[in-house]
Amino acid sequence: MTSHAPQSQSTPVCVIKTKGGMGNRMLCAASGILWAKAVGRDPFVDWRDEAYSRNRENSFFHFFDNPAALRDPPADEHEIVPPVWQGHLDKSVSEMLHTYDPDKHSSLTIHKKYSIDPTRADYSQPTAVFWYYMGRFEAVARLARKHLPGYADLSVEDISRKALREELQLTQTLRAQIESFHAEHFPGPTVGVHVRYSDRTTDLGKLEAAARAQLARLPGAAIFLATDNRRVEDDYRAKFDRVITTPKWFPPEGATMHQNTDCTDPIANGTEALLDMYLLARCDALVYASRSTFSEISRLVSDIPTDRVTDVDRRDPKMLAKKLARRLTA
Repeated sequence: MTSHAPQSQSTPVCVIKTKGGMGNRMLCAASGILWAKAVGRDPFVDWRDEAYSRNRENSFFHFFDNPAALRDPPADEHEIVPPVWQGHLDKSVSEMLHTYDPDKHSSLTIHKKYSIDPTRADYSQPTAVFWYYMGRFEAVARLARKHLPGYADLSVEDISRKALREELQLTQTLRAQIESFHAEHFPGPTVGVHVRYSDRTTDLGKLEAAARAQLARLPGAAIFLATDNRRVEDDYRAKFDRVITTPKWFPPEGATMHQNTDCTDPIANGTEALLDMYLLARCDALVYASRSTFSEISRLVSDIPTDRVTDVDRRDPKMLAKKLARRLTA
C-alpha cells in the first residue's frame, strides 16, 4: 500500500487513533467514524502504529472498505484539539503515552488528555483527535440519534451493531476468504468458541462447559475454535470429535498476538484475526468471554439468536466492576 503525504484540508477532520488489539481498535474506529459523521467532519482512521502495519503505513484499508474515510492524514500545522497532539499527529497513542505519560498506560482516565469529548459537537479547531481504549458508543449516541439517518430510535447496543456493520465493512478480498473457508469447512451446524489465553486468561472450564451445553442443543454440530493459544487448540482437539480452526501464527505462551516482534507479517496477523472474528459470527451458536472485545464484536455483527449465545463473563463480579469503572470514567 502506498504511503500518502499529509494534505491541506477544507473540511474539518477527525483523526481516530487506536490502541490495543483488533477488537479494541475496531470499536474505537467505528464509534469515532460515527462521531465524525454526526458533527460534519471527515474521518481519518489512523492505523499507522505497528500493531497490524508494515513500516508504519496506514493498514486500515488493508482490512476495511469505507468510502467516507480519508486515505491521507491532515496537515499537522493546522490547529489541533486536544493540543497535546500538535506537532505529534504522526505518533501513535502508545508512543505518546511512553513519552509523556509512561505510568498511565493502564489509566482509566488518560483518554481525557488525548481525546476530544465525544458528547460535544462544538469544537472549532480544523483537526480533532478521537481516542478511547474501545468503543464510545454510549457517549456518541445522542449526536448519532440527532444527526444521522437510521439512528434516531436505536439503543446503544443497536447503534454499536449498526456502526460496526456499516462503517467497518470488510474488503472484498477478506469477504471472499471468509466465504471460501465457510463453504469448505462448515458442513453443518457449528458452535463458535473463542478462547483468549495467551496474554489474558479466561476460565477454560466455564468455556468448555458452555460449549458442551450448546453442542447438546445442536446434535451433530462441530466446534469452530478461535484461539490465540496453540495448547488450547490441542486440548480441544483431544476433547471434542470435530474441531474446525483456521491456520494462523501463534505467539509464545503468555505473549500477545498483536504488536509482537516475533510476528514477521503483521498484515497477515490482522487478516487471521478478522477471519476468526467473522467466522465466529457465521456460527449457529457462540460461546465467549466478554472480557475480550474480539468476540464481543463477533456477537454484535452476527445474527445468532440470543438463546444460542453464552457469555461466561456475564455474571463475573470482577468483569462487571471493571465495566462499571470504565463507564463511570468515560
